[in-house]
Amino acid sequence: MQAAATDVALALAAWTVFLTVFFLCGGTVVWSRAAMAIWPLSFALIFLFYKVAACIREVETPGMQSAGLRLLHFDGRPPGKGRRLLRIASSVLSAMPVGIGLWWALADEEHLTIYDHMSSTFSTPARERR
Repeated sequence: MQAAATDVALALAAWTVFLTVFFLCGGTVVWSRAAMAIWPLSFALIFLFYKVAACIREVETPGMQSAGLRLLHFDGRPPGKGRRLLRIASSVLSAMPVGIGLWWALADEEHLTIYDHMSSTFSTPARERR
């Protein structure tokens, strides 16, 4: 939860910068039903870019790093770009229907989400605690 909260906070900060630049450049808000859908969509796209940027660099997101987590393939090695991209895509799909892919972790005996299973990856503590 700490990693997700940190990642969302960083994406919100980037979104705030985006909105500030938008308004400073003369952008205006038209209060319509379509416009109300575009603002959350713009945040979602910035958050997706944030996740894909970490994926392309093949590193954990700053949220995962601050929480002391790392991403591993089911066989114990770090996943490549393809697996990381598959994890992002499957997490978007599993979150869409009321977050059912996330709720799955409550029923799974290893507490893995649907997107963990789809991408054959999981997050684990970066170092063993003694």
